[in-house]
Amino acid sequence: MINKAEAKQRITRILTLMERKGIGLLVAYSNVLKPDNIFYLTGYNLAAGEAWATLNKEGEMQLWLSEEWDLQRAAETSWATNIALIDSLQQITINKWQECGNAVLIGKELVPARYETTMQMFLANAPSGSKFLEEAALVKSSEELEILRKAANIADLGFMKACQEAKPGIKEYELLAEIEYIMRLNGATDNFQLMSSGTHSSGMVVGRNKKLLPGELLLFEITPAYGSVTYSAQLCRTIYLGQPDRQLQEKYTILVEAMQAALDIIRPGVLWNEVYNVQNKVISEAGYKEYCGPPYMRTRGHGFGLTQSFNIDENNKIPMEPGMVLVVHPNQYLPETGYLALGEMVVVTENGCEKLSGLPMELFSC
Repeated sequence: MINKAEAKQRITRILTLMERKGIGLLVAYSNVLKPDNIFYLTGYNLAAGEAWATLNKEGEMQLWLSEEWDLQRAAETSWATNIALIDSLQQITINKWQECGNAVLIGKELVPARYETTMQMFLANAPSGSKFLEEAALVKSSEELEILRKAANIADLGFMKACQEAKPGIKEYELLAEIEYIMRLNGATDNFQLMSSGTHSSGMVVGRNKKLLPGELLLFEITPAYGSVTYSAQLCRTIYLGQPDRQLQEKYTILVEAMQAALDIIRPGVLWNEVYNVQNKVISEAGYKEYCGPPYMRTRGHGFGLTQSFNIDENNKIPMEPGMVLVVHPNQYLPETGYLALGEMVVVTENGCEKLSGLPMELFSC
C-alpha cells in the first residue's frame, strides 16, 4: 500500500524526530482492534491477533506477529529488517529493550496483562510513546493524501446512496447496510457509521431497528477506510425526509456559515484552537453561545487515524502545517431543531486548505 520510497521518507522522518527528542529505541504494540501503531511504523496491517515491532536509532526495524499463517503477507508488505513470530521473542531481547534506557513504548495502554510476567520491568519503566508516533504522523505525504482522497470519495458515494435509499418505512440498519454495501463495492476496507432519525435528536448513535418516518431529520457520520483504518475519511451530513421549512433551513445555514468561517482561516501557521474559536463565534453570534459547550457539543473537529486525539478545541495550540489533515465539524444541538450534522475532512495546503468531499455543504432533502 505504501511504496518503498514513501516508507524510506517516513522512517527518516521518524528517526529525525527520535534524535530531536533523545529517544534511542521505539517499541510498538498493536492488536487487531487497534492496528494503527504497527501499520504506520512497519507497513504491516494486522489481519488478526497482535504484533510487536522495534525501531532503533540506526534505522533497524524488527517485527514479531502472533499469526504464523500471516508471515508471508507480512514479509511482502512490511519494510521491517527481520520478521518472526511473537513466540520467538526471547527474554534476552526484552532485556535489551530495558537496558536501552531511552526506549519508549508506543501502544503501552494496549498491552495485555499477560505480558507482565516477561516484561514487568520494561512495562513499568518505559514511558508511553503513543504521542510521539501521533506527532510523527501529523503531516501526511503526497501518497498518503491520495489514499485519503480515495477514502473521502468513497464517503461521498456512501452518502449519495443514503439520499437515494432514504424513504419512509426503511429501517435505520437497512439504510446503513445500503451505505456499507456501496462503499465496500468501491474499495472501502473498513467503515464506522453512526446515524440518527427523529424530529428532535440529541446526537448520533449506531443504527437501530427503527423505521424512518416522514418529517424526520436523518443525521449521518460516515467513516470509510481505504486499505487501513489509519486512512479513514469522515463525512457528516443531514437529510430531511420531506420538504424542510424555512426555520430548519435558516438554522442549518448557521452550521454552513460556521464551517465556511473555519475553511476560510485554515492555513499554515493558524493554531488548531483558532478553528474552534471561529466556529463558536459564528454560532454564538447567531444566539446560541450557551450551546457552544457540553452537553450540546464536544469539539469542533479532530485529527484522524493515529492523530485522532488531536482535537479542534480551545486547548490545542499546535500551529498548522501543509499536509496536516483534520476533520472540521460544527455539529450542533439547537433547541428549535435538535442536533444537526455537518462535517468533513480537509487538508492544510501551502495557501489555505483543500476540502476532500465533493458534496455541497447544505441541508439535503428527499
